[in-house]
Amino acid sequence: MKPKVRLLLRSAWVLGASCTCHNALAYNFELGEVQGQLDSSLSLGASVSLHNPEQRLMKSASGDDGRRNYEAGDVFSKLFRGRHDLELRYGDSGVFLRGSYWYDYALRDENQRFKNVEDAGRVTSNKSAGAELLDAFVYHNFAIADEPGSVRLGKQVVNWGESTFIPGGLNVINPTNLSALRRPGSEVKDGLVPVNLFYVTQNLNENVSADFFYQLDWQQTNLDNCGTFFSGNDYIPEGCTGLDVGGNLTGNAAAVRALSPFGVKLTEEGIELHRAADRDARNSGQWGLSMHWFVPALDTEFGAYAAVYHSRLPYTGSISSPYLTNTSFAGPLCGNLGLSGAACRGLLASSAGKTLAGALRMGTSSYFVEYPEDIRLYGLTFSTTLSSGTALQGELSYRPNLPLQFNGTDLVQAALGDPSRTPLLSSGALVYADNAASDGYRRKEVSQAQVTATQTFSQVMGADQLALVAEVGATYVGGLEGKYGPRYGRNSTFGPGELRDNSVCLAISSSPQNCNDEGFVTPFAWGYRARAIWSYANAIAGIDLKPGLSWSQDVKGYAPAEVSGFNEGSKAVGLSLDADFNSTYTAGLAYTNYFDGDYGTRGDRDFVSLSVGINF
Repeated sequence: MKPKVRLLLRSAWVLGASCTCHNALAYNFELGEVQGQLDSSLSLGASVSLHNPEQRLMKSASGDDGRRNYEAGDVFSKLFRGRHDLELRYGDSGVFLRGSYWYDYALRDENQRFKNVEDAGRVTSNKSAGAELLDAFVYHNFAIADEPGSVRLGKQVVNWGESTFIPGGLNVINPTNLSALRRPGSEVKDGLVPVNLFYVTQNLNENVSADFFYQLDWQQTNLDNCGTFFSGNDYIPEGCTGLDVGGNLTGNAAAVRALSPFGVKLTEEGIELHRAADRDARNSGQWGLSMHWFVPALDTEFGAYAAVYHSRLPYTGSISSPYLTNTSFAGPLCGNLGLSGAACRGLLASSAGKTLAGALRMGTSSYFVEYPEDIRLYGLTFSTTLSSGTALQGELSYRPNLPLQFNGTDLVQAALGDPSRTPLLSSGALVYADNAASDGYRRKEVSQAQVTATQTFSQVMGADQLALVAEVGATYVGGLEGKYGPRYGRNSTFGPGELRDNSVCLAISSSPQNCNDEGFVTPFAWGYRARAIWSYANAIAGIDLKPGLSWSQDVKGYAPAEVSGFNEGSKAVGLSLDADFNSTYTAGLAYTNYFDGDYGTRGDRDFVSLSVGINF
C-alpha cells in the first residue's frame, strides 16, 4: 500500500475509529463555510451470567467479589447507552468531538449477592452511570512539496502496528477501557481511551512516510470495577481499597483486643493491608516515531517504530511493617491482653502468639499502586497481499526494560518477614527492613512476534461473503531467575507456589495441590486467535445478517499479563449474530464460553449478551 494512500486511510481511521460512521444517515449541516456532520447512536443491552462460581477460583479474598456477586442466570448488566460524534470542517482544517453517556440499571439500582458495586472514588468510565467527553481534537491537512501531511492536537486515538487480536505489541499509545469494552453491544473501538497528544504524519516521497507523536499527559488503563462480573481484583482499581489476607479473626475476642490498638483492621475477609498513596506516572517524557517504506517490487509496506512510554497498567508495591524486625511490640501486645512477665513470654512462644505477631506485622504493612515510567519500545512491521488474495501483516516488538509484576502471593507473604515463605526474601529481591518501600516488579527484556492473515470468500454456505481472520503470536522473556528466584505472574487464587522447603507451602496454602512451579511466567509462550464472519445481505425482509464464530487458544507457556498474557491451555469460543436494517436499526446477540487452562481464571465467566440500537 503506497504511503499516500496509507496516509489518507490513516487520517480516515482516526476520524472514524470511534464513530458509527453511517454517513448516509448522519445529520449533515452547514454554517457558512463550515461543514458539519453529527452521528448518533442509542442502544439498550443486557448481559447474563451462565455459570455458577467455581470454588477453586475463590481462594483469594481480594479477588473474589465479582464471583461471589453473581450466579448462573443473574443479569449483571442492564444498559442504556448513547454516543454522539461531531465533526466540523473548514477547508483543510477541522475539529472532532465524541461523547458517550450510559446508565446501567443492574449496577446502579439493584443489589448484588455479596457486595454492592460502588461508584465512590471510581474513575468516570468505571461508574454505573455517567457521561464523558472522549475524543476532542483539532486537525489540519496540508501538503509539503505536493506530499500530503496531517497534524492533530488534543484527545485522540492513534493506531500503531499491525496487531489484530493479541495485545502487548506496538499498539500502546492508547490505554484500554475494560469497563466500556464489557458493556453489552460494545465494539473494539469502545475499548480505547483517547489521550491528549500532538500527532503529525507526513509523506516524505511517493514510497516513504513518517509519523510522530508526543503525549501531553499520562492516562491509565481503566480496569474492571471491583465486584463487577469480570473483575478479578478487589484492591487495585481506583477507588477499591484494602488488600485482605489471612483468616477471619473478627470472632476472636483476644485477637481483636490485642491488635486493634495497633491500628490493625480485621474484617470477615481477613486482615486488611492499608492502601498507601498511588504513585502515578508523570505526564512528560512520552513520545514515539515511526517510518513506513513501500517496496513496489514486493508489493509490501515495511515499518519501523521507536517509543518511550509510561505504563498504562498498574503494579503493586509494598511497604513493610514497622515491626518486621523490631520486636518492641511485644510488651504493648501482651499488655492489651493483660499479660506480663512469664505469661507474656509464654504467649509469644506459643502458636497463638506467633499467629498474633504475624497478624500484627501483616496488618501494619501496606501496599501501593504504581505505574513504572520510561519503558522503551522498538518494533518492525510488514503488510502485504499474496497472489491468493490473502492479506498478510505482522509485527515484532521489543522492550528491553519492561517491568514484570512479582507474584502477588509471594509479595504478600514477604510482609511476615519469613524467608521460608517467599523467594522474594530468600533471594534478596525485596528489602528486609522495617518500613521499607519496595517496588513490586523487576524489569526484563521482552519480545513479541505476531502475524495476521485475512482471507475473504464469495458465495460460501449461502453467504455473500465469508471473512476469515487468524492471528498467531509468541512471547519471549529474557533474564528470568529460575527456580526459587523471584516469580512473576500466576493469579493469587492458586496460592503460594513451590518453596525451597515445600512443607511450608503445604502447611500454609488453601490449595496445596498448587504447591508447584506451574503457572508462573515462562521464557516462551504462544497462542492464536481466529474469527469467521459470514455476511448475508437482505437475508430476511431487508435485514442484513452477520453470524460469527471466534476461537482462542493459548497453546504453550505462560506470558506476562503486561503483554500477550498467554496462559497455557486456556481456550474460549464465541458465537455471535449481528443484524442490521437499512444501516439504522441494529441488534446483536453474543455468547462466550471460557474453558480449560489449569491456571486460567475465566472458566466460570461464561455469559451471553443482547443489544438493540438505532443509528441516526
